[in-house]
Order: sequence, then structure tokens, then C-alpha cells
Amino acid sequence: MAPSADLLAGTSTGGILSLALAAGVSISDLRVLYLKRGSIIFGDSLWDDIKDVGNWNGAEYSAEPLKAVLQDVFGDRTLGDRKQRVVVPLFDLDNDATDLQKRQWKPKIIHNFPGSDNDADWPCWKAALCTSLAPTFFPAVDGYIDGGVFANSPGMIALGQTQDARNTDAAPSLYDICLLALGTGRSLNRIEEANSDWGVRQWARPLLQLMFQADMDTVDYQLKLFLRERYHRMDIVFPEGTRIPMDAVDQIDELGVFSRSASLDAVYDWMAQHWL
Repeated sequence: MAPSADLLAGTSTGGILSLALAAGVSISDLRVLYLKRGSIIFGDSLWDDIKDVGNWNGAEYSAEPLKAVLQDVFGDRTLGDRKQRVVVPLFDLDNDATDLQKRQWKPKIIHNFPGSDNDADWPCWKAALCTSLAPTFFPAVDGYIDGGVFANSPGMIALGQTQDARNTDAAPSLYDICLLALGTGRSLNRIEEANSDWGVRQWARPLLQLMFQADMDTVDYQLKLFLRERYHRMDIVFPEGTRIPMDAVDQIDELGVFSRSASLDAVYDWMAQHWL
């Protein structure tokens, strides 16, 4: 029996994958998207670098090529068209509240669960775009940026969404939920200076990566407590010294070779015991 999922959740590139799979896009077509169109999405020009003073005064890339690719992939599909449940985190830079005492930035969870709080009218391409707008890489669009700034690993958000009393779906018991988390690979990062006395200059580079990793580890810890053996995370570790940045389309072949060498035995064993 082929495995299936009642709910797909993802942030950034995981959001694109979750929305695409829920929309019926095949794995092979998604592979082509990353292999063949990554260089279009992460295209840059000399003029753009001059205008933005490298990356100091503007985003590294325009969001327009990514938007065009996603519109081509999703067409006019909306979240409400999907029968499969999807959860995608974004971050809203301004909630536009009329009461200035309540106006601020805030997380936004895009989903298609039934009930009064869903986002059924959102185009799939727009949700996929906004969840992928990583700061410094892409500019904000309609006031939204990458949900990874608060939910780089959205497993707890997905779990919480299943328990939302506003849904018209009956909330499943935690004992009936199995959750498989798939990471995009982990680099071995550390700060060897035990008594570092750093300021903004020293922390500027490692702090964002540190916070993203801490968020993922926190969610991993929480899900283990809530779901115990019914939760499994696969996050392959790159060899010592290996760094593959988000926009490194020139390293995609290297990434493919490495991913094919990774063992999936633990995932197979877990799914055979808890999922199938």
C-alpha cells in the first residue's frame, strides 16, 4: 500500500513542495523545476549588483522570476481547490490594524482547513511565493516574507492546526497522529571561541543561522515529547566543512550525488512500523 498524508506542511522551499504535491504536481515535475529552473529563479545581473551595491542596499534577486515560475506551475489553482489539507507559514510585516496600539508585524499561517479562519481564496502560487521570500535573497511581496523567520521547521504548527477548535473537522487524538519531518540537510556549525565577547560585527554572520537551527531543534524536541515514537525526523548531515547555500544552483549536482548516497533505512523502518 502506498503511503499517503492527510496534511502537508512546509516553509520556504518546503512550502512550495507541500503546495505542489497537494495540487497534484508529480515528483518528477518538481525535480525538473529545481534542476532546470533554479538558475532562472536565482538569476542576477551586473546592473542589479551595481544598483544594490552588491547585496547591501537591496535584495540579491528579483522576486519576479520566482513568481513567473510558480504561476506556471500552479496556474489558477487556489488553496480552496485542494482536498488535501495544507499548512504554510508566512510572515506579515504589517497587519494593517486600524487601532495603532495593535498594528505590528506578525506570523501568518496559510491553510485550507474548513472553518471560518481558512485561506481558501489564496492562489497557490502566491502562498508558495510568499513563504519563500527569504530576507536579503528576495524582496517582500505585498508585505510578506519567508515564514522561516519564525517557523523554519513547521511541524508544531501543523500539529497545532489539527487541534484548532475553529476547524469543522473533528480534531484527531494525538495518539492517532504520526508525523514525518523531512529536512533539507544540516551543515555542522559551531562557535569554537568558548568565551566570545562579540558585538554586532561578529554576530552578524552566524546569528541568523544559529537562530534557524535553534528553532528546528526546539520543534524537534517538542514533537518528540508530544508524539514520542509516532514522530520521526530525517535531516541528513553534510560532511564536515561542506556548505551549500540556498542559492547555490551551481552545486545542485553535488547535492544530488550526496542525497542519493544517504541511507533511508531509518525512514523506511519507521514508516513500516507507524505509517503503513
